[in-house]
Amino acid sequence: MIQKTEPVRSRKLRESARDQPCTMRLPGYCDSGGETTVLAHAPFGGRGMARKGDDSHAIYACARCHDVLDGRVKAEEVPREELWECVIRGLAETHELIRMLTRDD
Repeated sequence: MIQKTEPVRSRKLRESARDQPCTMRLPGYCDSGGETTVLAHAPFGGRGMARKGDDSHAIYACARCHDVLDGRVKAEEVPREELWECVIRGLAETHELIRMLTRDD
C-alpha cells in the first residue's frame, strides 16, 4: 500500500523558474519562455483530487506549454507520445538546470 505523504513545497524551486527557458518545448505551442516561465507540476508524482504534485516533480514551462500540460488548452493534434516525450525531456532538463543553478563552486 502506498502511503500518502505531504507534498514537497519549495519557494526556492518555484522562484528558480524565473527567466529560465521553457524545457518542455511542445511543438506548435511553446513561446520559448523566459518572461512567462513557471515551475509547472508534471502529471505524476503524488497528484490527485485537488492535490498538486511535488515541486520536485516539475518542469520549467512557458505559459502556453503549461496550459497544455494542465489541460486548460486541448492539444488534440499533438500525439500523446509526443506530449510525454516533452514532459520527460523537460523534467530531465529542468533537474539539470536546477542542479547547475544550485551548484556551489
